[in-house]
Amino acid sequence: MGNDRVTVLPAWEFTITKNNDGAPLIASGRAKWDPEYQRQVGLKTGPARLSKKMQTKFADLSKEIYRLLGMSGYARLDYRLTENGDAYLLEANPNPQIAKDEDFALSAKHVGIDYPALIEQLIQLGMKYAPSRMIA
Repeated sequence: MGNDRVTVLPAWEFTITKNNDGAPLIASGRAKWDPEYQRQVGLKTGPARLSKKMQTKFADLSKEIYRLLGMSGYARLDYRLTENGDAYLLEANPNPQIAKDEDFALSAKHVGIDYPALIEQLIQLGMKYAPSRMIA
């Protein structure tokens, strides 16, 4: 999150622990919103278990992508990480869910930013945003 200066929140992991039928591990609508399906597949979310080196790699990569895409305020970047440590960007979401119990807010809480403070930071970022003028 940020405009000129970008802060990266901790990576948040979305895992399916019960893949009995060998189906592809895809975060479908059912996986995101259906509590019964989430129990069936053993859906877990929480801080990603990454080495310090990988955390730094993700932070640097995320800042670079955020800037290249001209993002501002806040965003969520979704990656797929291979067993070899290669990161593939799946989606750059410039307006992710920010409800108190959603991943973005939970990631902020994990590093000590409570929900009211997070919302205040996002409001301040919005109020300070000044789009650059493009010359055609």
